[in-house]
Amino acid sequence: MVVDDLTGIELTIDLLDDETAETQLAWLREIAELVGAEVLTGDDADALKRVADELGLSHQMCRAHVTQNVLRLVGGLGSQALEAPDPVPQGVTRSLEQFLADLEKVQWLVEAHPHDGQEQLEALHQYYCQAPAPREGEKASMWYRIRYQSMRGYKRPESALNVSSLLGWLGGQPAGYNLAELVAA
Repeated sequence: MVVDDLTGIELTIDLLDDETAETQLAWLREIAELVGAEVLTGDDADALKRVADELGLSHQMCRAHVTQNVLRLVGGLGSQALEAPDPVPQGVTRSLEQFLADLEKVQWLVEAHPHDGQEQLEALHQYYCQAPAPREGEKASMWYRIRYQSMRGYKRPESALNVSSLLGWLGGQPAGYNLAELVAA
């Protein structure tokens, strides 16, 4: 489905044969040219990123997908930290308890969309910068995943704005809200 982001009007609804970049490019090229598109908003699929690059469009992830992905990450990392935590890597100064508190803060930031959400996420990111990236064939540690996943996409100002907007939903949940239940649903 293609929707005009400014008006909310559906421009086309089509069933595609597959989700490859080639198929999506063929489908979106004419539409993008007709409407003078500047931004392609969608999920985090690599194919859409390639389509946006090919068409010379900015690519941004929609808020719903960002929220969904962050909540899934927070729930998974929280469960791992409680059940089978990875050892704290050298250079990371956060304790397991602080890690869990940081996950709660990420959740709140995604829900609340505070005006300084980007700065707060960047501050959290700094705590985990020393977590080593996994070597080839290794699974990323929970310490690296919070660093990478919580800041992924912040290389572009548009993405930072989208993620900070996404953070608002989590802030509206009552005290003691258990994100793991939502993620498991």
